[in-house]
Amino acid sequence: MQKLLMPFVKQMMLCGYKSAEYKKHWGYPHYGVDISTIQGQGGEDPTVYASGNGIVLLAGWDEKLGGALCVFYPEAYNHETGKYTDVVARYMHLASVAVKTGSAVRPGEVLGIEGKEGTGDYHLHLEFDTDIKYPAYSPQVAESSFWKKGTDSTVNPSYLLHIGEDQEIVPPTYNPAWLNAEDMAIPIIKAEPDYRSLYLTAKQKLDKIAEILKEG
Repeated sequence: MQKLLMPFVKQMMLCGYKSAEYKKHWGYPHYGVDISTIQGQGGEDPTVYASGNGIVLLAGWDEKLGGALCVFYPEAYNHETGKYTDVVARYMHLASVAVKTGSAVRPGEVLGIEGKEGTGDYHLHLEFDTDIKYPAYSPQVAESSFWKKGTDSTVNPSYLLHIGEDQEIVPPTYNPAWLNAEDMAIPIIKAEPDYRSLYLTAKQKLDKIAEILKEG
């Protein structure tokens, strides 16, 4: 079981899941969230980091939408429902991809760099889907070289994402009307103690004391 983290260190939320304003403007639903460091000056580091422990199911380049990733995150916590579910995360518009198909990733591992391929400005389009058998089939896109047209079994990313100890979401200034209430209420989590490391450190201290006493 795991709580997934935001994809950047410091970021701005740009567009929410199935935003009414997005559909009004474009004529079709938005099946993910748009997050950026560059657009709206949300942050300084455009590095996209892994949200949790997972496996890269597919990694590559799409002829229309740039760097593309599908990462499987098992047992992700949904703070809206209080339940855990297996999901695949779809990352779109990357300027570059730093992992390969089959790679295991951990929270904070570099996945790629935010880009603007196939769109008007820099941002990361991030989807979460419960259909892990067809990771590249997205309801958001038409058929292309990497992404395939799929049916909707997506989950609201803002219900799965959390703000880590060293992360920040800055107030939206770019286009706040395209956000939903849940995009403004992503919970903060604190890193859980590494009890094994604490135990080993304590044991090492005790061993050192025992060694000193033995020598004395």
